[in-house]
Amino acid sequence: MRSRKQISALPDFAGYGSVASAVRAKILSDLGSLSLAKSRREVVYSVGAADALLLDRTRPEWKRDFLTHRFRLPDPR
Repeated sequence: MRSRKQISALPDFAGYGSVASAVRAKILSDLGSLSLAKSRREVVYSVGAADALLLDRTRPEWKRDFLTHRFRLPDPR
């Protein structure tokens, strides 16, 4: 197993903070250019990630509640 120092010395190393910022920026950027007709099911990835970011900010306990109660859509029958 490599040490933290060895890992951070790798040429392609990127810290969590910089990667998280880049991912968040990509999610928000994607929201402005989504095309369901063009991207089809891939649209839900950015929308779902944005939903999670919004829930993190407005209702931080959502993850605990989800794991406890599992959000479910009503049965259409």
